[in-house]
Amino acid sequence: MRGHASAHRTEDGCANNYGHGAILRAVGSTHVAAGDLQLLVSQARPNRPGVLIQGASQVVTPIRDDIFCTGNPTERIETIITDANGEGMSVSSIATEEVVSVGETRFYQYGYRDPQLSLCASGSNFSSRHVIDWD
Repeated sequence: MRGHASAHRTEDGCANNYGHGAILRAVGSTHVAAGDLQLLVSQARPNRPGVLIQGASQVVTPIRDDIFCTGNPTERIETIITDANGEGMSVSSIATEEVVSVGETRFYQYGYRDPQLSLCASGSNFSSRHVIDWD
């Protein structure tokens, strides 16, 4: 659905030690001028910080417990601390703070530590990938 934050989403990330993978989704509009899009992570480790990452290309790179899907150039755009339910939301508008332009596609993921060994075994994980076609 164009113009809304339903953009593309892959499956959940690799299961953390709570038994499920983190999901990243967007809330708000993909219209750059609206400037109201925020990213929401759910099913991550509760009460933990993680990093929201933006990439300009798509890659498939196995790393730690999961697949890293955001390619160069990449940048860390915000630290999100999850609540007791493993949910958290970006504080600022992705469109205005990360200087995206109409017609650009950006790839997003949330990376977090899973210090008690996760089901996939290395202690850190990524959410699902979320793709936004900015208009």
